[in-house]
Amino acid sequence: MVILVHGEDGYRVAQKRDELVTAFRAKFDQSGMNVDLRDGSALSPEELSSAVRTQPFLASRRLVVVKGLFSRKGEKAMEPYAAALAAHDAEQLIVVLSDVISEEAVAKHPLRKALQKALPKSAIVEYGFPPLAPGPLRAWIAEEAARAGRQIMSDAAELLAVSVGPDLWRMSGEVAKLAAWRSDVPIMREDVALLVERHLEENAFAFTDAVGAGDTRAGATLLERELAAGNDAFALLAMLIRQARLLAAARSLIDAGSGGPEALASSFGVHPFVAKKTFAQARALSAVRVRRFHDALLNADAGIKRGRFAAEDALRQILAQCV
Repeated sequence: MVILVHGEDGYRVAQKRDELVTAFRAKFDQSGMNVDLRDGSALSPEELSSAVRTQPFLASRRLVVVKGLFSRKGEKAMEPYAAALAAHDAEQLIVVLSDVISEEAVAKHPLRKALQKALPKSAIVEYGFPPLAPGPLRAWIAEEAARAGRQIMSDAAELLAVSVGPDLWRMSGEVAKLAAWRSDVPIMREDVALLVERHLEENAFAFTDAVGAGDTRAGATLLERELAAGNDAFALLAMLIRQARLLAAARSLIDAGSGGPEALASSFGVHPFVAKKTFAQARALSAVRVRRFHDALLNADAGIKRGRFAAEDALRQILAQCV
C-alpha cells in the first residue's frame, strides 16, 4: 500500500503523517525497529528500492516514510521511483509519501502519473489538506481550544481566524497561549485582541478600509503601529500593492458582472477568505477611489526605486494622495 499525504497546509500534513506512524507502531512495531524515515529531496530510485525491499525485523510489516519526493524541482523521469514502489510486497510494507504541496501540483506531477500506471487504484490511498476556509478554520480553532481544556467564544474564534489566517503552525501556538492566559473563563474576544498580534495581511485590509473611508487618522495610526513594531516598510508596501491589485481586479469583476470571490481566488491563487474580504472592500469603494489607491502605491514604489524618498516616507505620502 502507498499512502499519499499532501497539501498546502503543512501543519495538518505533518499531523496526519505522525498519526499514521503512531498507529503503525501501536499495531505492528512495538519494538520500534521497522519505521524507516527518508528524505525524498535527495533520494535515488536505487535507495528507495533498497528501502522497500528490506524485510521486517521481528514484525509482520515495515513502514517507509518519504518526505519531499513530490517537491523535487525539475524532476521529470519519475518512472524508476514508481517501479521501485510497485515492486514492494504489499503484505509486508506500507509506504507513506508526504509533501507540503498543492493538490493541483500533485495531480499534474510526473510521479503521480507514474504511480497510477504502475500500481492498481486500490493500492493507493490519498489524504489531501488544502488551507482551511474561514468556516472550517473557526471550527478547528474551537476544537483546538477544547483539546487544551478551554472553550472559546464564537466572536473570539472569528477574530483569531482573521488575525492569524490559515497558518495552523502559528495558530496552534496562539490557541495554546490563549488557553494558558486565564483558565477559569472562556476565551473572549478581548483576550484575542490583547494577546494576539494581527497578521500583516489583515492590517493591510484595515489600512485599505481607512483609505477607502477617507479616515487619515486611522490610516496613519495603523501605519505608525506597523513601523513601530519593526515591520519592514518594503514588505508593508509590497503587501499594500498586492492588495490594491486584488481590489482593482475585484472592482473590475463587479463592474462587469463577470464573477465573484471564487473567480478572484482562482485567477490570483489567493485563499478564499482573502478573496471574500477583498470583494467586500471593493463593493464599498468606487472604481475611482480604487484606481487612486492603486496609482498612489505605484507612485510610492517608483519614488523609492528612484531614490526620491525613503520607504517609510513613501507610505506616509500614500494617505495624503488617497484622501
